Amino acid sequence: MADDVETTWDAGALAALGSDPLIMAGLMDIANEIAADARSTAPRRTGEGADSIHAEPQPGIDPEVHVSWERDRFYMFFMERGTSHLPARPFLIPAADRYR
Repeated sequence: MADDVETTWDAGALAALGSDPLIMAGLMDIANEIAADARSTAPRRTGEGADSIHAEPQPGIDPEVHVSWERDRFYMFFMERGTSHLPARPFLIPAADRYR
């Protein structure tokens, strides 16, 4: 994967997109698909962490949606990224990559 990608944003055009409800609806549709994909591939012990994965719109000028797990299921980060004692078992990043 290339790390040298550069993106330039037109702030005015982005602000105009952010005010269009169809854009946000489309982003939410994609984010919900990513969340469902991540839930289906996330590691499960009890399933509570995987079941907490969801999409939510972020307030602000730019159209933005976050896909993540509930705050009290913080351990899902360690599953995604790994630790010095636990190998990474990514599920959210690969799910997002499949919809890129």
